[in-house]
Amino acid sequence: MAMSNRKSPEADLQKACVEWYRWQYPRHLIWSVPNEGAYKNRALQRMGVVVGMPDLHMAWSGNFGVIELKAPGECPTKGQYALLEHFSGMGHFADWCSSFSDFQRTVRGWHG
Repeated sequence: MAMSNRKSPEADLQKACVEWYRWQYPRHLIWSVPNEGAYKNRALQRMGVVVGMPDLHMAWSGNFGVIELKAPGECPTKGQYALLEHFSGMGHFADWCSSFSDFQRTVRGWHG
């Protein structure tokens, strides 16, 4: 399958957020959990891929947080909201952002 050359605002936002986080917090971890298409691929789900898993996961100084990224004007699905609530209910940081400044503000708030 050929890759599309179309710009993806969400992918561009994710790249910028990861770069900034790694520069701002070089001793902390950030990683992505690609799960595009998992909602219709039972084999991936049986292998542990969770539909709606937040885009970015972060670990630092005994803390853990997740952020779902959305293009401007978009919001998480019901399933994505449910997973954010699940993480939050376990005592982890969890939120969603639709801009780079939202991401920075959220992460800075978590890191004190």
